[in-house]
Amino acid sequence: MPVNSFARYAMAWKPSLRHVPPADNLYIRLAEELIAAISSGELKPGTRLPPQRELADFLDIPHTTVTRAYNFARERGYIYGSVGKGTFVAAPFAQPPDRAPIDLRVVDPFPSLGTDEILSAARRVLDCKYASHLFTYAMRDGTDRQRAAACQWAARLGVMAQPSETAIFPGTQSILSAALLGVIGSGESVACDPFTYSNFVQLARLAKVRLVPVRGDACGMLPDALDTAVKRHSVKGVFLMPLCANPTGVTMPEQRKAELARVVRARNIVVIEDAATLVPPEGKFSTMFARCPDRTIHIAASMRLVAPGMRISFAVARGDLFRNLVRSLHLSAIKASALEAEIAAELVTSGYADAILRLKAIHAAERNRVFDSLLGVESSSCDFDNRLFRTLPLSPRTASMPGPGIEELIEHEAGVRVCHAWRFAAAGQSGGFIRVSIATQTPEVLSLALSRMLPIL
Repeated sequence: MPVNSFARYAMAWKPSLRHVPPADNLYIRLAEELIAAISSGELKPGTRLPPQRELADFLDIPHTTVTRAYNFARERGYIYGSVGKGTFVAAPFAQPPDRAPIDLRVVDPFPSLGTDEILSAARRVLDCKYASHLFTYAMRDGTDRQRAAACQWAARLGVMAQPSETAIFPGTQSILSAALLGVIGSGESVACDPFTYSNFVQLARLAKVRLVPVRGDACGMLPDALDTAVKRHSVKGVFLMPLCANPTGVTMPEQRKAELARVVRARNIVVIEDAATLVPPEGKFSTMFARCPDRTIHIAASMRLVAPGMRISFAVARGDLFRNLVRSLHLSAIKASALEAEIAAELVTSGYADAILRLKAIHAAERNRVFDSLLGVESSSCDFDNRLFRTLPLSPRTASMPGPGIEELIEHEAGVRVCHAWRFAAAGQSGGFIRVSIATQTPEVLSLALSRMLPIL
């Protein structure tokens, strides 16, 4: 018997199967009634369905029957679930089921560009007399040539370093892991933007490093807010992406970097600086490393934009920061691939790497013009906007929905995969935007994807 009386109880959906004798196929009948209510428009997209136990009580049936019915409808794309939030009605899928969704999640910048140059560099490396040494444990910190190339690459952003201050890692994630585990330490706190690089958020959780979100504005993190965070939470370090913050796309001006550097020096905290860009900014530009060289781990991460599948990134640091960083590398990954490091060095010293990024920057600028045109906004104040991702604000209707649900709604209704703000939240805060990669599709496909999404948002 039902535990509650539902005579005057408001429920989003009250099936007609109440008091029906249990049967093996009852869950299918319940699912078919749910699907019919959705298809007829009785249940609108975004409607929160009754919790499974509540509906089971209303129908006087086992809750497992409701679970099977919900699963039946979910597998067919009519509803979706969000952990801790509930089950919701999905929007009807607007594309033929055999058409693959347009993926705007991963920032893989123009993977077909530069492949000939990369293959050419790889062949030259394999033809070298010393190629056989690239498959051994020798020179686990990188050869002199590789570290010299790392210095050359870092110098693109004005980071002047010696080979003894550079380390070669198997990708940017490896540098971030080494910084969190070997420099910051488990149980410590790191300040960051409220919404920041999603992999850094996940790595911090894995390393049991607490992230402290710090308020910012259109210029990036606020110095006073950082200073307050250091005092209140005993913050040991700060993670910054001054060239193009992910996901917001904010570029930090020189004045803001100078103000943050004063806080860093006064509070004696560590800076983890992720500096990735296709083309360095013209005119006066400085890194946090240039302002706080003894307190900064600089990640010369633009190599990942040359060939994302080639897992090589360069780090620059000094003193104990460098020693602890490299020690963590040796303990976690032993070393970067010598073969890939040598190919990266060949790309840098030959000028191919820089040429590839400049070509990709031209294509990125074209995609940004497409984005701005479709949204009816003025182009960026930058003469040459080469951002690889952009954000789109959500309407009050969609902003109130759970993040995973919005992603699923957009995929089902528009056939486009995107990343919601919840993936980038440092401390679980809500955010009313989605991030889209504009660098993985042609201008025509990007335009199609955006035109499908905008009416939904």
